[in-house]
Amino acid sequence: MNNKLWLCKGWWEGEWIYLTHHVGRDKQALIDKVMEQAAREKFHGTIDDRLKTLGWVLCEVEFKEVV
Repeated sequence: MNNKLWLCKGWWEGEWIYLTHHVGRDKQALIDKVMEQAAREKFHGTIDDRLKTLGWVLCEVEFKEVV
């Protein structure tokens, strides 16, 4: 079972938070989601430009079950 997902992470009120509304099974899937939203907002630029504008970074997260 693959417990890894790609998420966006942003700086908010002095700490990094994971933005769970932007999730992808792989990095390209996440980039596609971010850029689809950017296109709907009429943003023109690269993924790097978009992430910089929003103050986000892409990160791979591994989830572990805790019981």
